Amino acid sequence: MTRKRKSFPLIWATLISLIVCNHYFTQAQIVVDLPVNNSVFQRNASNHATINIAGNYSSGVISSVQARLVSPGTSSPISGFDWSIIDVDPSKGQFYGSLSNVPAGWYTLEIRSVKSGTVIQSTSVNRVGVGDVFLAFGQSNAQGYPGISGLPVSSEKVISHNYIDSCSFEVPHFPVLGKITSSSNIGQHGITSWYWGKLGDNLVNNSGTDATGIPVAFFDAASSGASVQNFVDSFEGGSTINPFTGIQFCKGINPDDTTGVGTPYITFLKTIRYYNSLYGIRAILWLQGESDTHLGTSLANYQTRLSSIISRTRSDFGATIPWVISRTSWYQTAGSSNVLNGQSNLLNTGNQVFTGPVTDDVNNTNLPFSGSRDSPNVHFQSGGLSEIANRWSSSLTSNIYNSNTQSFYNLSNPVNPNTVPEMTYSVAGNNVTVTAPGGYVSYRWVTTNNYESTVVSTSQSLTSSGNNTYRCFMTKANGQIVMSQKVDIGKITNQQTIPSSCSGSVYLSDYTPYSLQNDPSNGPISFDQSNGGSSDGDGTQLMINGLTYSKGLGVYGSSEIVYKVTPGLYTNLRASIGVDDDISTGGSVIFKVYGDNNLLYTSSTLSSSNNAVDINVPLCSYSTIKLVTENSGDGSVNDMADWGDVRFTCETIGTPISLSNFKKGSKCLGLAWSAPASGSPVSYEVYLNGNLVTTLGSGTLSYIFSGLSQSTTYTIGVKAVSCSGAKSATASLSVQTNGILISYSPNFNFICIGDSVTPVLDNPGGIFTITSGSEYVNHFNTSTGKIVINGSGPVNVKYIIDQGTACYDSTGTTIYGQVKPSTPVISANINLLNTKDTLTLTSNTNCSPYNLVWSNDSTSTSFKVKLADTTSFYARCKNSFCFSNSSNIIQAKVIPDCPNTFTLSSTVSDLDYGTESFDFFAKNTISAANKVFSATGAIFRAGKSIQLTPGFEARAGAVFSATILGCP
Repeated sequence: MTRKRKSFPLIWATLISLIVCNHYFTQAQIVVDLPVNNSVFQRNASNHATINIAGNYSSGVISSVQARLVSPGTSSPISGFDWSIIDVDPSKGQFYGSLSNVPAGWYTLEIRSVKSGTVIQSTSVNRVGVGDVFLAFGQSNAQGYPGISGLPVSSEKVISHNYIDSCSFEVPHFPVLGKITSSSNIGQHGITSWYWGKLGDNLVNNSGTDATGIPVAFFDAASSGASVQNFVDSFEGGSTINPFTGIQFCKGINPDDTTGVGTPYITFLKTIRYYNSLYGIRAILWLQGESDTHLGTSLANYQTRLSSIISRTRSDFGATIPWVISRTSWYQTAGSSNVLNGQSNLLNTGNQVFTGPVTDDVNNTNLPFSGSRDSPNVHFQSGGLSEIANRWSSSLTSNIYNSNTQSFYNLSNPVNPNTVPEMTYSVAGNNVTVTAPGGYVSYRWVTTNNYESTVVSTSQSLTSSGNNTYRCFMTKANGQIVMSQKVDIGKITNQQTIPSSCSGSVYLSDYTPYSLQNDPSNGPISFDQSNGGSSDGDGTQLMINGLTYSKGLGVYGSSEIVYKVTPGLYTNLRASIGVDDDISTGGSVIFKVYGDNNLLYTSSTLSSSNNAVDINVPLCSYSTIKLVTENSGDGSVNDMADWGDVRFTCETIGTPISLSNFKKGSKCLGLAWSAPASGSPVSYEVYLNGNLVTTLGSGTLSYIFSGLSQSTTYTIGVKAVSCSGAKSATASLSVQTNGILISYSPNFNFICIGDSVTPVLDNPGGIFTITSGSEYVNHFNTSTGKIVINGSGPVNVKYIIDQGTACYDSTGTTIYGQVKPSTPVISANINLLNTKDTLTLTSNTNCSPYNLVWSNDSTSTSFKVKLADTTSFYARCKNSFCFSNSSNIIQAKVIPDCPNTFTLSSTVSDLDYGTESFDFFAKNTISAANKVFSATGAIFRAGKSIQLTPGFEARAGAVFSATILGCP
C-alpha cells in the first residue's frame, strides 16, 4: 500500500492506547450471556477447545467486539490470546464470536466493544475453562446417598451445577455453574459432592499427569437402586421394577410423572443430551453392580446388558463416548464374581472402554476399611468415600495400558461440545424477527433460561416487539440440545436509531447501521476516520485529494453498509466519495447506492488521482439504504474508500390515496387510485410485488396488470413522483388472482350416465366447449357447463374466461361416465320393536355386478341390528363412484323405554304383527284405544293406572296382559 501521508501520529496513537488501557473498565456495560461463569469446555485430543462467546450491548454505534483471556486474579494476558476481534462490524445490539484453539487452562474472559479505536463498553466472565467433563452413571454409590455427607473440595476448578431433580423426566435447568462444595449437589442427579468433588481435587492437584492444573466438571445421571436390567427395560420408555422396592422404578417420586415409567434411562438421557451437549464429555464414569449382586444376575446377562447400555448411550448421544468401568459388586456381606467378570470382560481400550477402580474390598468386613460404609455395609461414607476418590484418580491418571506406558488420558477420545448456534436478526418497524440456523429437528423458544419453561414458539424464527427476552433451545437429530444466546428484543430495536422525523441533514456515522461488512482483510469499518489496517481505530481523518471531512465512513475494497430508514421520510442521500489520501497511487473503487436492493446510483471507477465526487441520490420511499463499494476487477489493493460527509436529507410528497382493485381475473388485476392529498405529482410509478412495472403520466389514475398467474397473491402499488424526483411512500394492496379450475364431481370427474351435472367453478362467467367426445353427450349448456352423457366417455370440456382480451385464460377437464345401477328394494322382518328385539333387514334385489351399500354403510345382503331409537334405513347399488337412486325407506319404530305415559289409539297403534310380542312400560299411565290382533302379544305395565278406553279390543288368539307395576 502506497500512502500519501503518515497513517497516525505516534504520540496520538500512544495517547489513545493509554486512554483505552486505563479507562475502558469504567465504561458502560456490555453483557456476556455465553459462556456462563465457571463453564468448563471439554478439551480435544490436542488439548484445545473453542470458546463461543455471545451477548448483547446497548451503546449504539460500534465497529468491533474484542476478547482476551487473562490469568485469574491478574491482568496478565494469556500468550496468543491478548485482545483480538471476535465480531467485526456487529449490529443490532447482539454479538457473536469465538476464541479458537484455546489451550487447556483456567481463565478470566474479558470482553469490550470498540468504535474506531475507542473502547465503548467492557465486562468480564470471572472464570471459564478448558479441561475435562465427566458424567457419573450407575446406582447410589455413583449418585450419592441421603444422610451421608459428601467430601469437602478445595479447588475452585472443580465445577458442577448445584441442582437436583430426582427421577427426572425434564431437561435440567439453565446451568448456573460453580465450585463443588461438600453440601452442593451435582446436576442433575448427584446427591452432595459425594466423592466426585474429591476426585476433581485429585485430578487438578496431581502433579505430572495430563490433567494437572486444568479445570474439571462433573455431572451425574446415576439412579439409586438401578440394575442393568432397569436401564435396558427403560430404553424405549418401558416399565421396569426396582429390585429393592418391588414396584415400578421411580413410581410416585416425581410429581410431574408419578408413574415413573421410562426411568431410570430417561433421566440419564436428559442429563447427557443437555450438559454434555453444551460442554462436551471426556468419559462416562460407571459405578454399579450392587443391585445385580442382590438379584443374582448371571455373568452372561450382566455382560450382555451392560454392553447394550454402552452401545445405547453412544447411539443415543451420537458419539463414541469413552467409558470407564469400576469393578463393583459388593452388597452387604459379599460381592459377585459374575458381576465383576461381566464388567472386566467389557474392558477394551480399542472400544474406548477403560479400567476404573476396584471397590469391593472397601467395606466394613475388610478390617483395613472398617467404617468405610454405612451400617448395611452398602454405601460408602467418610474414609470409604476418600478411598474411592483416590482409586478413581489413580485409574484415570496412571500408566496402566500398553505395558504401563500409557494412561486413560493418552488413549481416550473426548467428545467436543456443540457450537453455540449463531442467530440472525431482521427488524421491521418495532418488530424483530430472530431466526435460528437450520438443520435442527426442533426449535423451542422460551422467555426464561430454562428449557422446560412455557414455550412461545416452535418455529425456526420468532417475531416479537417490546422489551421481551427469549432463548431458543434447538434439538439435533441425535437428540442433543443446544441453546442460543439470550436475545433482548428491546436492545435490538433501540439500536435502530435513525431519526424518525426529518429536521435537516442526518450524518450516518452518528447512527447504528442495520448491518455492515468490510473487506475481510482490513478489519472493521471506521466511523469518522479512514479505514487503516486490520485493527480497530488504526485510520486517520477522512481526506480525498486534499479535502478533509469530519464526518463519514471509511471502508476498504468490497464493503456493504445498510441503514434502516422510515420509508418516504428521507428523499436524498448526499456524500463526497473517492479514494482516501492515505493511498498515493492506484486504487480502483466503484461506489453504489441501493434502496431496498434496487440500484439507485453507481459511480465510475475512482482512483487516487480522482477528485471527490459529490453525489445526490434520490431515495424515494425505500426502507433500507445500502452503501456498497466494489473493486473494478483488479483486486482490493489500495482500495481505501471514503464516504465523506455521507448523510440523509428530506423532501416530502403525499402518497396516492383511495386505492381499489377494480379488475380481478385469473391473469389480470386492476389498480385505481386518487391523487395524494399533498404535493403535485408529475408522474406515478406502478409496482408489482415491489418491482417497477411502468411510469404513467399524472392524468392517469388506473392500470391493469396482465400476464399474471392463477390463484397467486400479488402486491400491487403506486408511488407519486414529484418534479424534483422525490417519491412518496408506496400505496399498495395485496390481491389474489382468481383460479379457473372446474370440477364435475369430487370423484375425479366420474359421473353417472343419464344424470344432469353442473360443474363447480373457481371463476364463473366464462364459456364452455366440448373439444372431443361429443358422441357421448346428450345435453350440454355452453353458459353453465351443465351436461348429460350417455356413454363411458371420455368427454373433454374446455372452459374459457375473458375471451378476446389480454386477460384471456382457459383450462380443460375430462369427464367419464359410469353405468347407474338399478334401484334396489329392501324389506324388514318387523317394523315395530322392543328395545331388546333384533331387526333383520334384507335386500330383495341383487346389485350384481355392482355392490350393495346400506345407509349405515353395511354391504351385506342382509344384516341384523338392535336399535335404541326409531331409525330409518335405505340402500343403494354402487358402481365405483356412481350410485343408484335410493331404495324404499324402512322405518323401524322402537317402543320407548318407560316414558311417563303411553297413549295408544286406533288405527295407528293397532298391533297386528303375527306372533311378535310388544312391551309397553310406563312410569305413570297407559291409555289404550287400539286393537290387538291374533296372535300378537301386548304387555301393559304402568306404575299408576292402565285405562282401556272405548275402541280397545284384544281379539281372540291375541296375548294381552295389564299390570299395575313400576318400570322393570
